[in-house]
Parts: sequence; C-alpha cells; structure tokens
Amino acid sequence: MCNTSAPEDVIVVTLGGSQIIVSGAMLSEIKLSKANLSGVDLVGAKLRGADLSGADLMDANLRNVNLHHANLAGANLYKAELRDSDLSFANLAKSNVGRAQLINANMYAVDLEAAHLDSSNLKRADLRYANLKGANMEGAILSLSLIHISE
Repeated sequence: MCNTSAPEDVIVVTLGGSQIIVSGAMLSEIKLSKANLSGVDLVGAKLRGADLSGADLMDANLRNVNLHHANLAGANLYKAELRDSDLSFANLAKSNVGRAQLINANMYAVDLEAAHLDSSNLKRADLRYANLKGANMEGAILSLSLIHISE
C-alpha cells in the first residue's frame, strides 16, 4: 500500500503485512530475481533496469511503475495491475501475464516471446516493435492498441 503522506521520492511498500519504506531511486537496477512479491503494492515505483526474472508478482499492484529495460523473464505477473506502466524494452519472455491489466501501458519493443498473455487487458497499450513470437494471446483485449507487425 502506498502512503500518500510520504514525500514524492519515497514509496511505502506493504509486504507480508509489514510496511517497508524505500526510495524510488533505490529501486532502479535492484536485483530481485526469483523473489516472492505476490500481492505487493509498488504504485509509482521506479524499477528501471531491475532484475525481476523468475519473480512471483501475482496480484501485484504495479500501476504507473517504470520497468523500462527491466528483466522479467519467466516472472509470474498473473492478474497484476500494470495500468499506465512503462515496460518499454523490458524482457518478459516466457513470463505469465495472464489476466493482467495492461491498459495504456508503454510496451514499445518489449520482448514477449513465448509469454502467456491470455485474457489480459491491453487496451490502448503501445506494442509497437514488440516481440510476440510464440506468445499466447487467447482472449486478450487489444482494442485501440498500437501494434507493428513485421515479417
């Protein structure tokens, strides 16, 4: 849960019932590979270049999060809230993004090879130059999304 009374560059994270205060800048390039972050609330966090490969982020609130160039390969983002987030140039290969909310997300040049995006909401998402090779998008909502398909 995000504390609205904290200064702009400070984020209050609730993890396992405990509140942890972290600076947004401190999260850039953080190494959280295979971490259990299920249900974590990181609204507005700056995770640019972070290593979250194999992490469990199921039901996580990642609204308006900067994940530019982040490594989320093999991560579990099932039912995660990623509305208005920046996932440009991120690696989500072989990740589970099923039923996630990616409304208005910047996913420019994101790697989604062999990812599971079934029943995800990608309305108004920018998927230009995304690698969608082998991605499962069954039931995904793509209305008003920007997609560039190359041969």
